[in-house]
Amino acid sequence: MFQVTNKKPMILKQKEHLFQKLYDSSVPKYIMGRNNYATQLLQAFSTQGIAVAGIIDDYTNEKKYKGFPVYKTVEIESTSLVIVCVLDARLVTALHSLESQNISHVLTYFDLVIYDAENFPQVKFCENNALDIQTNLQQYDWLYSKLDDELSRQTLLHITDFRYNFDAKVMGVFSCKLHDQYFDVFQFSEKEVFIDCGAYDGETTKQFITLNPNYKAVHVFEPSPKQYEVTKEALINYSNVHVYPYATYNQQMTTFFDNEKESASGLSNEGTITVETIQLDDIIKERVTYMKLDVEGTEYETLVGAEQLIKTYKPKLAVCVYHKQEDFWRIPQLLLRYNPNYRIVLRHYTEGILETVMYFI
Repeated sequence: MFQVTNKKPMILKQKEHLFQKLYDSSVPKYIMGRNNYATQLLQAFSTQGIAVAGIIDDYTNEKKYKGFPVYKTVEIESTSLVIVCVLDARLVTALHSLESQNISHVLTYFDLVIYDAENFPQVKFCENNALDIQTNLQQYDWLYSKLDDELSRQTLLHITDFRYNFDAKVMGVFSCKLHDQYFDVFQFSEKEVFIDCGAYDGETTKQFITLNPNYKAVHVFEPSPKQYEVTKEALINYSNVHVYPYATYNQQMTTFFDNEKESASGLSNEGTITVETIQLDDIIKERVTYMKLDVEGTEYETLVGAEQLIKTYKPKLAVCVYHKQEDFWRIPQLLLRYNPNYRIVLRHYTEGILETVMYFI
């Protein structure tokens, strides 16, 4: 049975003494990670008059970040307070590296959001997590009952616990296994026809071709003009690979695209450029056997636009569900309406927020 417990009051109580250290000027404070969360934190601390001694990054030779000195973990005094902003993929690794240096005064950016949501911006892809889980417990219980194996059920319990409570300890059961993503639960046959929605740089398609050299065709979609060119160049020597400069959606239109977030770029109300969207049902005119969707929050709309392909050919699907919390339950409901015989498997491929994939077999 699916269940989630509100652990936030307990987390706040356990870390109350660390929150107090935030405002103790005698305690040196460091931010671990060089990313958007670190930048947001520097701005928030500046507004609140909290001094930052430096940035921790064990994987760079840069000496400065946003004007602050950059240190290695081994250089940090054990009495310091460290706020971890490594949230996307290697959260647990970051915490272990601090623990190995006997640095025990540690908060995560998640902790600060729980502590003071007004002053610390919400984590990307987590804006409505708690509300959706609270409101739709029956939907999550339904999903739990539909999952095909025990690993999927345990993955759902751990991921929803993490996304509801922001409890980093929960993620200790996961590791970073990005190379396995999209392919580790499927069996492939000859003459596969693959649709790659959200190609970014073409690497997923290249991995598919390596695993399936006798494929029939590949259709690749990447709306970012820059990444479209990168993808097209990366795949130029492969036969029967068709690269399209479109965003997949549930209608054909011209819309804004935020092109400044690298692999997280996507459709936006205020994007920096405009792109064309298409429905897969209007473009693909052959039997499809496998579809992968990582389109930064428009997975549901893409599937609506592929209704006839899915109903007709019942392809295997790998769908990212971490961009919007409600996708955990509304995407399987949609696809089971298209094909009630799908088996559902859930896997997670990092130690943080990113890369939760739902498979339909």
